[in-house]
Amino acid sequence: FAAKLAVSPLPAMATRPKTPTPTPTPTQRAPLDVAQLSHPGMVRPHNEDSIFVDGVAGLAVLADGMGGYSAGEVASGIAVNVICDGLLPELRSGRELSKVDVASGLTHAAQLLQQQIAAANKGIYEAAQLRPECAGMGTTLVTAVFCGNRVSIGHIGDSRCYRMRGDRFEQLTHDHSLLQEQIDSGVLTLEQAKYSLNKYLVTRALGIEAIVPADIVEYRLEAN
Repeated sequence: FAAKLAVSPLPAMATRPKTPTPTPTPTQRAPLDVAQLSHPGMVRPHNEDSIFVDGVAGLAVLADGMGGYSAGEVASGIAVNVICDGLLPELRSGRELSKVDVASGLTHAAQLLQQQIAAANKGIYEAAQLRPECAGMGTTLVTAVFCGNRVSIGHIGDSRCYRMRGDRFEQLTHDHSLLQEQIDSGVLTLEQAKYSLNKYLVTRALGIEAIVPADIVEYRLEAN
């Protein structure tokens, strides 16, 4: 049920080039090979996921909605639309977004991502207040912005981002869920967590409250 996002900074190829692909410089955009797949799962009759990817702009957004009737897909749709509408013009503008802000330690791209996630939260929260059928709706979120030689990742809830580097497949985000809290506190082991009934209880979701902070992390890209 928890949606996942896997990102790769290099094009998929049948054979690797003989010469190493150089790491992108701060003024270059990492070329992306993008694929997307969504499935409603084995329980729900409809899909509450919303996904957007643009390999040229270097943006990937995934939201997994929650709420009664069709409210979950409304929330995830608002999240993806707001974030994309806010970020794409900046990513396509040619502006230098990989510079690091001294005060926050984040690149300008990460700061823009943070701002647009906050705007998406505001949009979902206000829509839920105005539409009784959407009361309590929310969505998890994971999004990645590739800019220069860095990737900025923002997430809320238990939707995850993974990285494949060499032969290692690594989870880069930390779930906002009751199960994760139980693991972190030592209440449950990883083996016990596999059989827990609390797998899908999130402790943070976009749009549930007027202000919901997102976790923002950044990583350097490496060739191959």
